[in-house]
Amino acid sequence: MSTLCAQERALHRQEIRRSEEELRQYLHHDFFEIGYSGWQYTFEDMLAAVADPPSERRICVEDERCLRLSEDSALLLYRSAEYCPGRNGLERRAHRCSLWWLTPRGWQLRFHQGTPMERW
Repeated sequence: MSTLCAQERALHRQEIRRSEEELRQYLHHDFFEIGYSGWQYTFEDMLAAVADPPSERRICVEDERCLRLSEDSALLLYRSAEYCPGRNGLERRAHRCSLWWLTPRGWQLRFHQGTPMERW
């Protein structure tokens, strides 16, 4: 399921997150997220965030695992941390899970959750 790992990593890139067209391709119209902060986000929230100023933070990913749940669904699990230029080390470490559905448009992210963790 390297395709899903690649799509998940693409969603970490600023040029994808700042493109409504790209987000519509990657995110299911019923997308829902419970973020690292505990805040909840919808598909509409993600589209609205396209206008936010870009961040210098970069996402680092480790220990990706993909579990095929059915013919049209898969669960991607991994750990992430953020790197921000000018600061020391990695911040905002989290366990992540993403539920992907195979739709007529291809694989789309239906649900995502980030859970804070103390250390990598």
